[in-house]
Amino acid sequence: MTLRKKLALGALAVVFVLINIDGIARRFRKRTHFEVASVPQLGYPRCADSPEAGVSRVVLVDTVLVGQEGTVNAGAWERFTLEARDCHRVARVHVESSGMIVDAEVVMHPSMEPIRAWRRIGRWGPQGLRYDTRAYDFRTPFVTVTRVDPAGVRSFEELRPRSKPTLVLLPGEAALTLWTQLQPMAVGERVQRMVLDLRKPLERTWVSMLRREAATGAPSPEVYSLDEGSVFADDDHRVTGTLSGMRERVGVGEPARAEGQAPVDPARPL
Repeated sequence: MTLRKKLALGALAVVFVLINIDGIARRFRKRTHFEVASVPQLGYPRCADSPEAGVSRVVLVDTVLVGQEGTVNAGAWERFTLEARDCHRVARVHVESSGMIVDAEVVMHPSMEPIRAWRRIGRWGPQGLRYDTRAYDFRTPFVTVTRVDPAGVRSFEELRPRSKPTLVLLPGEAALTLWTQLQPMAVGERVQRMVLDLRKPLERTWVSMLRREAATGAPSPEVYSLDEGSVFADDDHRVTGTLSGMRERVGVGEPARAEGQAPVDPARPL
C-alpha cells in the first residue's frame, strides 16, 4: 500500500471516529427525559392564606392574535391571558389551528418563576377530539411530568437538564409576553434562559435566547426574535403580532371556538 493511500485511510478513520464521538455526545446531551414508576402528586398550587384558588383575580394581559389571510397562519388564532391570582401569577393560552386545539397554563410566583405547568393537545379523529394531557411540577428536585395519553394511560417522567428551567414557553406566539415583560431589553441585547418549551408536542428543556431587534419598518415599537421567528410588541412589551402573519384582534373578543371541546380544568388531578 502506498503512502498516499495510507494517509487517505488514516484521514477517513479520523473522520469516522470524530463523527461517532459527536453522535454519542449528541445522544447524551439530548437525553433529559427519564421514565419513572411514579412522581409526587402535589396538587394544584394554593396560597397559605387563600386555600380556595382564584379568590382574587386581576387581569394583567389579555391578547387575541388571528392569522391573516394569505399567510401560513391563515385560519389560526390564539388567546393569551396573564392574571394576578391570589399570591400567584397565572398565564393561560388557547390555540386553534388546522386539526389541533391546544390549551396550556403555567402557575408562577410573583417573580414569574414557574411552580406548575399544564398542557392539553387535542387532535380530531373519527370520534371527535382525542387529548394528550400533561402536568409539569417544578416543586420537586427535578421537573416531573404526569401524562395521560389519548387512550387514558398514565405515565410518569422526570426531566433532568443540567439546570432547572426558570421559564416556560407556552404554545402560541402571544405567550412570549411572559419573557418580553420579564425585564427591559435594549436593542441588540440578548438574554439566555433555561426553559421548558411546550410549543411542540414533545416538550423539551434547553437554553433559549431572546434578542431585541431594531424595529425599523415594524408595525409595533418593539421587535424580538426567538429561534427562527420574530414577534412584535407594544410599549408595554406585550406581544401583538408576528412576522409570520399573526396580528392582534382588538375590541371584538376572540373568534368562535370549535365545537366539541372538553372543559379546560388544569386544577383537576390527572
